[in-house]
Amino acid sequence: MADEETLPPAQTEEELESRHEKETAELEERAKAHVDKVKETAGKGKKAKQAIETAEREVEQWLYELQERQKEELEELTERLQGPKEAEAASQAAEPEVPEEQNPEDDEAERARRKKEKAQKKRQNRADKEAQKEAEKEKERREAGPSARELELESLAAALSAQKPAMKIHEIPSDGHCLYRSVADQLHRFRPDLHDFSGPPDQMYKEVRKLCAASLRGHVDGYAPFAELKEGEDFDGYCHRVESSADWGGELELRALADKLKVRIHVFQAGADKPLVLGDSPPAGPLRVSFHRHYYALGEHYNSVVPS
Repeated sequence: MADEETLPPAQTEEELESRHEKETAELEERAKAHVDKVKETAGKGKKAKQAIETAEREVEQWLYELQERQKEELEELTERLQGPKEAEAASQAAEPEVPEEQNPEDDEAERARRKKEKAQKKRQNRADKEAQKEAEKEKERREAGPSARELELESLAAALSAQKPAMKIHEIPSDGHCLYRSVADQLHRFRPDLHDFSGPPDQMYKEVRKLCAASLRGHVDGYAPFAELKEGEDFDGYCHRVESSADWGGELELRALADKLKVRIHVFQAGADKPLVLGDSPPAGPLRVSFHRHYYALGEHYNSVVPS
């Protein structure tokens, strides 16, 4: 391999990989901010959904283009580092005896064969290095022990299985509506008597958002002090975001829904043997959701809880 000290800055494999990791982290942060901004400003309706989907496709394209560029840079660096070695090996190879009059077609075929073998060797070397890196990463993951997500799920599973009857998590998509989708799933499955929904089940979360916003507006003194307002936003603007955007909801919104629907909501979370109970209604027929801090890399998440 060429002497790494003779290479320009950031041109060893270690330096290139470090830069790639930094670029990926920065782009992921920028991508999240881009999608969140579109969700905040898109409003509601079909056009809003299309705008969010467009933003998500843009983000996927950014990541794809970055990965392709990084792949090309790694291939170019690998070729640079291996090139001198291969040239030296080729120069030291025994030269074949060539007849005085060599067929030009044979010479061209030989060059094509060597070129093909060289390309195959480069691909194999690259594949071997990638496999080695993946093996090293997997070893590091094993030595580091279970991830925060795995530990959280293990704790939740234990708490849910101890319920009478035993419970389990029903996964809800992570799209900014997870809290409202979880409550909608509970209402659809177990308490359709609490509200007369007009649309299909997969759109019920929209009405749940409206119910939540109505409850917040109806009890300003009780809820406004706990609302996390954005800069320059008043409580009415906050309620509008709850009703019409893809902003995540939290405990405040669950309390508002429990009051509006006149039902208790049980929130299961890791580290707690018993659920957090929201609402002062009679205990019969509660809604059940799970709260996750580490379910997804982009933030907190809610799922629905159903019998095993």
